[in-house]
Amino acid sequence: MSEHTGPTDQTHTIQLTSTIEQVMWSRTLGVPGGQVDLEVYTHYVGDNATMEIELTDHAGTSHGSYANKLYGNFFKVNIVVPPEAKQALYAEVTLADHGLTKKSAPLFLLPPIEVVNAKWDRPEVNQGDVVKLTADAKGAPDGMEAEIFVYEKAFDGALEKITQMVTLVDGEKIDLDWEYLYPGEIVVPPTPEIEAGTAKDRLEADYVFEVVVAGIKAVSEALKFTSLFPTVKPKWSKAEVTPDHNSAWPPASPPTDAVPEEAKVEMQVDTTQVPDGTAATITVHHCHTGALIPGGTVTGLTVQGNKVVDGAGNVPVWTFNAAHLPWDPWDKPFFFFKVQLRPLGFQAETPSDYVNKEAETLRVKYWHICVSDAIADTPAGGNLTTQAEMAEIAGIMTGQAHHAVGQQAVNQNNVPVALWGSLLRNAYAYHHASHGDIVDRTTGAQLNAPDNPPNVPVGNWRSVVVLGSTDLGDVETNQAANVPSVPRYLVYMDTCVAGWEPSLANAFVNRGTRNYLAFRCYIPDGDARQMARDFYNKWCGTHKCDPTKIPTVFFDVGAPYYNSMRPVLFGAGGGAVPAPQGALSKALDAIGSAIGSIISGIGSLFK
Repeated sequence: MSEHTGPTDQTHTIQLTSTIEQVMWSRTLGVPGGQVDLEVYTHYVGDNATMEIELTDHAGTSHGSYANKLYGNFFKVNIVVPPEAKQALYAEVTLADHGLTKKSAPLFLLPPIEVVNAKWDRPEVNQGDVVKLTADAKGAPDGMEAEIFVYEKAFDGALEKITQMVTLVDGEKIDLDWEYLYPGEIVVPPTPEIEAGTAKDRLEADYVFEVVVAGIKAVSEALKFTSLFPTVKPKWSKAEVTPDHNSAWPPASPPTDAVPEEAKVEMQVDTTQVPDGTAATITVHHCHTGALIPGGTVTGLTVQGNKVVDGAGNVPVWTFNAAHLPWDPWDKPFFFFKVQLRPLGFQAETPSDYVNKEAETLRVKYWHICVSDAIADTPAGGNLTTQAEMAEIAGIMTGQAHHAVGQQAVNQNNVPVALWGSLLRNAYAYHHASHGDIVDRTTGAQLNAPDNPPNVPVGNWRSVVVLGSTDLGDVETNQAANVPSVPRYLVYMDTCVAGWEPSLANAFVNRGTRNYLAFRCYIPDGDARQMARDFYNKWCGTHKCDPTKIPTVFFDVGAPYYNSMRPVLFGAGGGAVPAPQGALSKALDAIGSAIGSIISGIGSLFK
């Protein structure tokens, strides 16, 4: 290569010396009739330079010449070894305009070789099969390299190289094993498209291999690969479920219980062409957003007998609870699930269009719970005040489509917190018709204040509701182990003084309840039940239990009961019902005072 030295701060004109650096064959051995590549490398030779290549054998006999042009100081050509050439073949390159000539090293020539009978050991192949490729190399010495190229044939006959392998000739035979794996991603059309005939139900491909020995080639017949696509058909076993709640009373393991059938739904997945043992994962998603719900991943699943099953061999069952946020947003409680099969690398999903295909999605019903106090009702000669209210409110809510209501008349004097918590969990709304009290936070003693509402400093007092002889307030509500979740949108405490001070309300709201409705007074049964009746008729019947309408309904229906009950709403949009104004206000105040003065004498009629 030319070299030049001199100062770097000056311009120099130099003459570069053109050279032919290499003239080389792509292999060292050839045979008459075989193909071989010849490569020419130069330095400082301009593009379009005329070049002549002459072929001669060991005896110096010429076997033709080739004229061509040189570009980029490189040239490559495929040459068929002349059948008459003897012992060795040489290529001499001449660049006449540059006065350059260079001759290649010899391509040593073997006696003629014939490559035939290239074939697969079978006409069809399946994924993962080990297939044998064979051919005869007549005249080829043992140990000579044989190159094998496997091609996929396109529908138009074009060949795409899949792989390239090398083996050695042994006894004039070529023998090689190859494990077949479909090259590239297998894109499976959706099962509905296959069933509708708009997509193929199988993958089809043809393969040939070419064997090359010293430039002599043979090509096999086609090997066919046909594989039916796996299909996956997921569906919910029903269109509606409730969230988890108690199967019986008392529950089996408060605060939980055996899951009732109405809260269970099977995630059924039928498959075809999926091997047993294939791992599967199911994820549950919200139809409205497509988002994976909290805790919505089910693992440890496999395919057995073309069905996705759990570790016990059963169809996986799903149950909603409060942690899954089934009513967020409240008016779109629709869900779909996806199933992913690995290592096949594809997935399918149930319909998510809850507007046009609601029946194929899964709807979570609005689950409400109404509670009464059987212990408090029975002693007064069969007075079932709280149970009657419970049944009436439950009837109003049950009358709405997609709503379900549980009713429980608690008949224990001593109610464990976990028992109460079993009722509160996973509910949309909770209505409590029993009795209330104000008790000392330390001693449990009753307030027993003469006025209504009690006009004493809050101090160490706390508002509670009473079931049997058990006080339930903020301390009990905050016991997460016993109260796993609180109602999502409404707690309606239709009892005396459950809103006299805010601790119980705050406990529910801080744990996630949107609104807590209660009363600051000792309340008369008739007024209390009428206000509850008015509230639920309007909230459920008119507004379909829209949680954003709770404050509107509360301030509307609560106004007439300011003096007799002092209703108050805690949480979003809440506050106390304002006092009436003007002359009527004074008259109502007087009535309210009169009522308050006789409360202690007719306590059995009040909550």
